[in-house]
Amino acid sequence: MIRTIQLFSALLAIAAGAGVALDHDQPRVRAAFFAMTVPSMDATIAWYQDKLGLELRRRDAPGGGEIEQAHLVTAWLEVELFMPKNAPQGARPPADFGVEKIGVFVDEPTYTAILTRLRKTEAKFIGREMTEPDGSRFFMVEDNNSLQVQVFMVP
Repeated sequence: MIRTIQLFSALLAIAAGAGVALDHDQPRVRAAFFAMTVPSMDATIAWYQDKLGLELRRRDAPGGGEIEQAHLVTAWLEVELFMPKNAPQGARPPADFGVEKIGVFVDEPTYTAILTRLRKTEAKFIGREMTEPDGSRFFMVEDNNSLQVQVFMVP
């Protein structure tokens, strides 16, 4: 969790330091998300629904069904859950559980500033920048600890 907080703070610093004029010298973060591998999809969905009031947006097993995934949302947070489809509930060792990636949803000037800075510093990009049919854009980078960081710009 501390690594996640440090990385989120670093993203804010990158945007603020890139010369983008934003309120209070801080980027406008619309929402945040994190993704993690879990030992029990049912129990984890129930916990986030009961404890934080998240709503289940989608639950499926894309790409051949190897991994089951679920997306839970509120206005301020999105949680993405992963579990091997063929594994019995709770069967994997605890070392395999935890945060897979973190992400932020930002406005267009902040998105551009973060992307520009990361390109200049030759960050390790995962794939390429993508644009969705609704005009939203996103990219992913990998930090020095192999944690994935995804940045979204939503129009």
